Amino acid sequence: MVVEDSDIRPVDVLLVEDNPADVELTERILRDSDHPLRITVAEDGEVAMAMLRKVGEHSDTPTPDLVLLDLNMPRMNGYEVLQEMSQSQDLDRIPILILTSTQAERDRLQFSNVSPGRYCTKPLPITRFNDILGWLRSEEYVAWSALSTQPDQEREPAILEKFSEIAALDDRERSDRVATLLRAEHDMQADGIRGIMATRLRVLLQMDEEAAKTIANTYSTGVQLLSSEQAMLHVAISQRLSEDFSEEDRGRLMAIDPRLFGARPQPARAPRQESEPAAPRKRWWWPFGG
Repeated sequence: MVVEDSDIRPVDVLLVEDNPADVELTERILRDSDHPLRITVAEDGEVAMAMLRKVGEHSDTPTPDLVLLDLNMPRMNGYEVLQEMSQSQDLDRIPILILTSTQAERDRLQFSNVSPGRYCTKPLPITRFNDILGWLRSEEYVAWSALSTQPDQEREPAILEKFSEIAALDDRERSDRVATLLRAEHDMQADGIRGIMATRLRVLLQMDEEAAKTIANTYSTGVQLLSSEQAMLHVAISQRLSEDFSEEDRGRLMAIDPRLFGARPQPARAPRQESEPAAPRKRWWWPFGG
């Protein structure tokens, strides 16, 4: 199902729900969304995981921007889907909004220390849904997307201003802002991605060295958190971009961050001492607060 009225790529929503009546009701509610949507339905948890992992006939299923997850399903329930996604490096960054239908489900989530901000009762409140997608498709996302079609003489000063602003933020806020920009970039057409990536490399050469290193490091870290498909595209384009720069400028950019042209070195880690407890793993990512 596609609900689309914009030139911007629609938001991909995976609805994991086994009840046909609830599927129909949710799709009807989503027609009133403030955002263009592309909705894919999985009738149970096993199908959802096959779609998320792009297995077999689901190889072309788009990676969702948001999962709407029912809990009570046959074969694989919602709690098992949460566990599977949290254990996957590619899937544990996909936001999940849990749809509950009983007080027992909400009690179980509360007992598991799941914040009420991460679930809602059926039927899905459209205002809540719009608030969540407002983050995914924020004003900054739309503005950054628009840069892909602008000429360099307009794009370059806009990116320089944005990067100078972001470099002054604390680590957490800077990472969140860059994550929004990366999401916008990877929703562009291929030519748009290459164009904006080339421009932001040129902008780094214009910035104060420490500010440029701060921005480049945040970008490189953000790429590590992309899905494998997005990261591979980013690396491939970055490698080709090296041809657009002189040897001198390539050297300057590599000094800022050696990963800028697609290299993704894995940092060496000291072996963990036996007495050192393993870091607890988060269950799943939720960027919307609560």
